[in-house]
Amino acid sequence: MDVNGTIYDINYYSNIMVLIGGAFTTINGTSRNYFAVIDPSTDPGTLQSVDHKVDGVVFAIARAPGYPQTYIGGSFTHVNGYTRNRIAMYNTFMDVTPLAQDFNLNSTVQDLFFENSNKTLYAAGNFTTVNGGTYTRNYAAAFNTSNAQATSFNPDLNNYGYTIMSNGTYTYIGGAFTKVNNATAVKDRLYAAAFNMTSGAVIAAWVPDLNLSVYSLAPVASGSTNIAIGGSFRAAKTVYRNYLASVNISNSTIYAWNPNVNGIVYALALTGTAVYAGGAFTTANGGAYTRNHLASFDTGFGNVTSWDPNANNTVYALLPYGNYMYIGGAFTTMGSGTTRNFGADVSISDATLYTWAPNVNSEIRCLTESGGIIYAGGLFTKTGGGTYTRNHAAAFSLVSGVTQSWNPDCNDNVLAILSGPGGIYLGGQFTTVGGVTRNRVACVTTAGTLTSFNPDADSIVYGLYLDNNTLIMSGSFTTVGGLSRPYVAAYDLITSLISDWTPNPNSTIYCATRYNNRVALGGYFTLLSYLPHGYGAIIECPPQLYTPTATITRTRTPTPTITRTVTKTITPTNSPTRTITQTITQTSTRTMTQTITPTVTKTATSVPVYFYPFFDDFSNDLGWDYGMEWQRGPATESSGHNAGYPDPVSDVSSSADDNVAGTVIGGNMSVASNHPYFYLTSPFIDTQDAPQLQLRFYRYLNCDYPAWISATVEVFNGSSWIPIYVNSTTEQDSSWKEFVYDVTAYKSSQFRVRFGHAVNNYSGAWIMSGWNLDDIYIGIPYTPTATITQTITPTFTLTVTLTPTLTYTITTTITPTQTKTVTATITQTITQTITETITPTITPTATISPTSTNIIYTLTITPTFSVSPTVTITPTISPTSTVTETITQTFTETYTNTQTITQTNTQTITQTITGTVTETVTSTITVTLTSTKTENLLPLPERNPPTPVPVSPPLE
Repeated sequence: MDVNGTIYDINYYSNIMVLIGGAFTTINGTSRNYFAVIDPSTDPGTLQSVDHKVDGVVFAIARAPGYPQTYIGGSFTHVNGYTRNRIAMYNTFMDVTPLAQDFNLNSTVQDLFFENSNKTLYAAGNFTTVNGGTYTRNYAAAFNTSNAQATSFNPDLNNYGYTIMSNGTYTYIGGAFTKVNNATAVKDRLYAAAFNMTSGAVIAAWVPDLNLSVYSLAPVASGSTNIAIGGSFRAAKTVYRNYLASVNISNSTIYAWNPNVNGIVYALALTGTAVYAGGAFTTANGGAYTRNHLASFDTGFGNVTSWDPNANNTVYALLPYGNYMYIGGAFTTMGSGTTRNFGADVSISDATLYTWAPNVNSEIRCLTESGGIIYAGGLFTKTGGGTYTRNHAAAFSLVSGVTQSWNPDCNDNVLAILSGPGGIYLGGQFTTVGGVTRNRVACVTTAGTLTSFNPDADSIVYGLYLDNNTLIMSGSFTTVGGLSRPYVAAYDLITSLISDWTPNPNSTIYCATRYNNRVALGGYFTLLSYLPHGYGAIIECPPQLYTPTATITRTRTPTPTITRTVTKTITPTNSPTRTITQTITQTSTRTMTQTITPTVTKTATSVPVYFYPFFDDFSNDLGWDYGMEWQRGPATESSGHNAGYPDPVSDVSSSADDNVAGTVIGGNMSVASNHPYFYLTSPFIDTQDAPQLQLRFYRYLNCDYPAWISATVEVFNGSSWIPIYVNSTTEQDSSWKEFVYDVTAYKSSQFRVRFGHAVNNYSGAWIMSGWNLDDIYIGIPYTPTATITQTITPTFTLTVTLTPTLTYTITTTITPTQTKTVTATITQTITQTITETITPTITPTATISPTSTNIIYTLTITPTFSVSPTVTITPTISPTSTVTETITQTFTETYTNTQTITQTNTQTITQTITGTVTETVTSTITVTLTSTKTENLLPLPERNPPTPVPVSPPLE
């Protein structure tokens, strides 16, 4: 069957007929607006002559089981000339005249379900009133089918319902809502909920807790209580903890500890009685307390304490030391406005501000301590108020923050720092330390000397953790020392070798820590060792970190050793040197000058989803939320419009699949009724670290004046949607056009963009093709230029210059040196040597038990180590005596005779022969590039001025 638009619902009546509803207007070239009946007995089916003459999109079809009585729902307002707002009822689907029942809803119906047990029709959609405004029913309702009157069923959702069904016990609804029963006893229900079939009261036991919209529901099997859920979500049964949580590292239990801050936490520090946090938050305990970027919480339930240092900007680092808390970040004041540029210290007990003030010129990102000195890394290049140059790493005194002489001089940001064996370890974005190549990881002694430690990571290191002489590095790198170690690696400081330990996460790791032979990892990954994990996981630690139990047998044998040494050394040296250098230099220079217009080619490369830069040409599904009328598929020219231009015939980048995103691809936007914005919404993209942020996309948009149809582009800054484009006139694109917006002001860890359209006044609105989008880019700015290729016969000048230069240099140096050294050393040592033989027996066994739970992305790993027997030490020591006798005799005689004779004879002969050959071929080519923006506005049909209708606000 050749259908010219989208089909939204299919309903089978036995094997006799197939009912279809959607956004189509013709089938096999025959007019059938939005609803049709097809006989499937022949291939490909026969369109039936019955024409219901529906004037708007049909999204849902419902029937009484086994009966031809039929209900349709959608955005229509008339069927066969009869007023039927959004729901129509037919005695049989072969009737063109609807029954008298008039449900009369004020906006679109997205789904219908007929429950045979109580002869009730359930509806979900965008509506808020039913029965002509008699009853308020926000986004879901139920009707007595005998008279079309609303029943008492009232779930009272706070946002659209997209799908509705019943299993005969409860009614289930999925959609964009987050709260239900708003008018009675409001309850949180994220995107799906179950309700009493009669009253609409929410069922307490069914709480899927999803993280994005639900578009479909169905029982897994007939009569089953297991419900399958489909939508744009990526997580279910989530226990919500805003930015801070406490999890058992052994069994993944999430504890009741819930500080509930309102922004990102970048730093944590623990003492015996409290947990200290720093970050981008400004409130704690769900907004009950103001805590600007710093707070502490009890270890029981996460209740905020009175500790309140009050920083004026983000905190990135915390270092507890004695009774002091050292703080680093992006702040410039602390307490009641006292200046502390990017670093400060306060009392751990009462937040009293102390004197430590390193006074750097940019952010401190990490802190550590060694030998009573505080070491810091970050984005800064000056310390002491600009007095000292310290590029990205520096050391400061403990009390007042005086800059010390320690100066690694890194060429880029230091993001991790810790003290360990051999010195101070640094991780970050740098590639040199003190001018010596060290890619992202290095060690500098406390005296300031760069060590030979050089793991060589190929991208950013965000975190360092050191234990048992093993350094765990985490970041966005994929190789370390040339070996494949994606995002996390372990380095043995004793052997200077990279461990074989390879957890294989699928994205960036920001931090790591260890507990009981396990390593806990946190970051942006969703897979670890090829198993699903949501941004955090626990895995067996590297073998270098194991702490096993073993049987050790020691045998001690005292052995006396007597050593007598006599050394006599005589070294004469006579070193005459004669050097003769002769240099002849001939220079021949040929110069060719060619002028060519450069060729610049713009290249767009697909990058990972969920982290900037983000690029989508819609060849694959990258997690967009496709709202009503939005689709992804091959570009298809549309027809049936009465204004503007049809949909494009191809995409921008000419990819093999030719895919775009658009509203009713190959068709036109629905103007059958008013509706709020229907959105295409991107996935979350972490852009908070982008220095600048740019939104670019190609648009092919045709829509009416804003009095009839509105088009919008909006961005999400982590807390609210901000419009960056709303049409002020009709838009009539006849070709693909690129649009570029600077959205740096809105970057966040949860940045999104959405495109939308709303029908404000369907009366007289033109039928137009709507949105088409391609090649959407979110990342740092770039400026593509045109590709110009020309073949030009160049003009060249050939100049040959011969300059022979003859130089003689004779240098004679005679340096006789005679040294006579006589050294006699007599050493007598009696040493008792105890030799230990250690035989460890280690038998570790590990059991990994993935457990299916109702928490998505959770893996329970239970390692078991059985090591036997217990440590047994049996020393056997014979009586010990030690006698040491040392006799040292040193005779030194030194004689030095140095004679230097230097003779220099320099003769220079310079001969210059210059020959110039010039050949000029001149070809003049004039290239004129003209960029002209032309709006081809087609003649538009006449219509009456619009009747003002309130515009629904955008829904998040």
